[in-house]
Amino acid sequence: MFEDKYSFSQDQNRRFAKMNLTRLVFTNSKFVGVNTTLPQTQTIIDGVGVNGISIDEHAEENYLQELLKDKNKSVTEKSIEIMYHLMKNKIFRNGNKRTATLVANKYMIDNGVGLINIPLYCWDEWNKLISDYYYDNDMSKIKEWTYKVGIQGIDIFKTNTKDKQ
Repeated sequence: MFEDKYSFSQDQNRRFAKMNLTRLVFTNSKFVGVNTTLPQTQTIIDGVGVNGISIDEHAEENYLQELLKDKNKSVTEKSIEIMYHLMKNKIFRNGNKRTATLVANKYMIDNGVGLINIPLYCWDEWNKLISDYYYDNDMSKIKEWTYKVGIQGIDIFKTNTKDKQ
């Protein structure tokens, strides 16, 4: 089981997410080859609203409900699984990776456990791992890697001393 790495209050995690929103959007826009700078991304965020997207696929709803009820998995692990499940199953016509990342981070934020954000310098390895997952349907390697590399927060909010070393 992947333990939650951080223990923010919901308010603290929302503030952390707001402070890092531009960087999160900037990094995730690279999924689709958007070539903007960080300041350009901030400008776009400052001037653009986004309409909500509803999902009413019965199978997806059941999958998500069962995953969220699983008491043997942490919020962090559930969030990683939600993200990769939505990415792989391409339930939207466009923007699956971006939407999956936002959904997973919404759950992380609501539960005060940090953010998922894959650093740009790790993308070569991430692309290999996600390709392997798409091919063999085994999420275990990319889940573990994402837990080690992509879970972000502020160290003073880490939940165990092992992670602080």
